[in-house]
Amino acid sequence: KEGHNHMDEGSFYIEAKGVRWAVDLGGENYGKLEKAGVDLWSYGPDSGRWRLMRTGLWGHNCLILNSHDQNCEGYCKVDESSLDPMNMWAKTDLSDLYSKDDASYVSRKVSLVDKSYFLIEDRIVTASKPVKLRWQMATEAVVFKPKGKSAVLESAEGKTLQMSVTADVKIKMNEWSAEPY
Repeated sequence: KEGHNHMDEGSFYIEAKGVRWAVDLGGENYGKLEKAGVDLWSYGPDSGRWRLMRTGLWGHNCLILNSHDQNCEGYCKVDESSLDPMNMWAKTDLSDLYSKDDASYVSRKVSLVDKSYFLIEDRIVTASKPVKLRWQMATEAVVFKPKGKSAVLESAEGKTLQMSVTADVKIKMNEWSAEPY
């Protein structure tokens, strides 16, 4: 591993109506971080770079299981895909990135269906213990108070996008600031 790696396997962007709704937060000011004593150039599991929001897992559009980081030495690739213009999608097996204590299988499939809506399907086969799942998405849009399992995003231009969770699980939607260090 080298360069400016981020812990962002399985992350995604969403663009619609001329707006990028799901974004990548980008990097942080390396000079300030190095002055603060953060070791940015180590890529092992205990590296300080993974504790940072913008280079670590917590600052990306990724799944987090039981508050654990991804395995920074894990591997994933796009396993399957479709270029059908009415159902374009890509699927990747993320299992190697997560602790076997949390899940034996993790995959993400991102689809553009009928050129009209996005569908993100996460499949998780948990281990023997319950798993607390955090599904997150970074956006520059204003997030209106969610109602049930839906929320509405509004762009600076006044365009809107509705998001809905279709799983039969208890969820809690929250919003956090991602201001840089």
